[in-house]
Amino acid sequence: MSPLAGIPNLTTAIEHLRSTLRGALKAASFDLGRTIISYRGGSTTTYGECVDDIISPGDLREIYERATWHDDLWPKARMARVRIPAVLKTDLADSLRAVLGAYVDPASDCVGHALPVPGSRRGASRALPNDLFVQAAVSSIGRFSEALTKDAAILGVDHVANLLADWIRGEPLRYRTCRVAALSLDRPLSPICGIDIIPLPLSSDALPRGLPSRSGILPEAYLGQSVVQVESHATPALFHPDVPDLGRVVTGQLSPGVSFDTIWAALSLECDAHIAQGFGWSDHGDLSAIATDGMTSGRPSYLSFSGQRLTMEETGITSLERSGGAVRSPSETKIADLLSALEKTDARTRLSTARWKKSMLPLGDLPDRFIDLRIALEALMLPDGTNQQLSYTVAVRGAWFMGEDAATRRKAWKTLRDAYGVASNLVHGGKVKPGYEDLLEDARSLCRKGILRILEEGQVRDWDGLILDAPDE
Repeated sequence: MSPLAGIPNLTTAIEHLRSTLRGALKAASFDLGRTIISYRGGSTTTYGECVDDIISPGDLREIYERATWHDDLWPKARMARVRIPAVLKTDLADSLRAVLGAYVDPASDCVGHALPVPGSRRGASRALPNDLFVQAAVSSIGRFSEALTKDAAILGVDHVANLLADWIRGEPLRYRTCRVAALSLDRPLSPICGIDIIPLPLSSDALPRGLPSRSGILPEAYLGQSVVQVESHATPALFHPDVPDLGRVVTGQLSPGVSFDTIWAALSLECDAHIAQGFGWSDHGDLSAIATDGMTSGRPSYLSFSGQRLTMEETGITSLERSGGAVRSPSETKIADLLSALEKTDARTRLSTARWKKSMLPLGDLPDRFIDLRIALEALMLPDGTNQQLSYTVAVRGAWFMGEDAATRRKAWKTLRDAYGVASNLVHGGKVKPGYEDLLEDARSLCRKGILRILEEGQVRDWDGLILDAPDE
């Protein structure tokens, strides 16, 4: 059954738009602008006349399908102007107005939408608390129809028509919110529906299309890292352009219902490492032919190079040679369980996890890492708010909670007591002494063990009972 069954007026308008788009594409061409013709002879290059670079819809589709990160032609093709005979352009605009209906402002002949289309008359963007970045724009019908024609040339008329029909029926604009992660994986991961973690190549000539490649972003920002992609929704996809505050008309959500903070925490717990977050962007996938995939957070960051970099002067290709042990193989199932548990757990356990993760910062000051670990232990072991003999209470509770027998409990008790004491001493101006790094690592390992157990079993409700009611060995 057609997705538009039961909506005959819209069905008729959509079918007419399909027909008009097909006719426009048969006569359309795309103007890439002026190109300087060069002639190479021996070791010299001679530059000749400027010519108009006009391509067909088939050429545009081929450029899209073959594009790579280094491709200079694809960004130019994305900005290409559409050439359509005036009569067909008018017919296409009329068909689009009929489809969009109430979303068109007759006074300005514009439509409001959640796509960052180049050449829009107005635009606004906004960062939401859930790590999502949404955009709103107002485009003339003429500009919007050109953008849709370009998308139809690459992905087909039916693709465009079905998208418009879905948006008119209230479906959100679907795209992906992406962040670079300091994580080298041996394979792609999809721990839950809507979250994909994709390892990136070790050579710049293999970088895929879709990664931001604007000025200032070097291949080193990607090589050997991973990209965390989260399915995202922007609502409404279409709106009347006469709105009082363009910057607030569009809202959004990460469709799995999991925040990026939770994702980084789950990855860090599973990998027993501080997984750092790099810069991010919005990836509009198929719609990238007409939409600008803008940066959403931070600057390009060169997160973790566990190995050597080599750039070949004659080709400009940069390669990364990883050192042993740099590649991780985390469990999808365990990451999925951690994502679920972290979203459901209490605020104190989330605080403990965040501070434990911060204590793992590889370049952080040692005193700061001890203090972060102390906060993590207090949040984990003192949920009842007791303020009596904190060092002793943390050590005893931690020993009983994380130890399996008398020997491991005694060792855990000493490690936690000493680490807590060092942190307290550093707070009051104490100095870092030899051996503190090993103590920090041992105490961090115990803290992680406690966090994982609480996430699996739930918060301890009766700490005294845990100790006093322990079975005899």
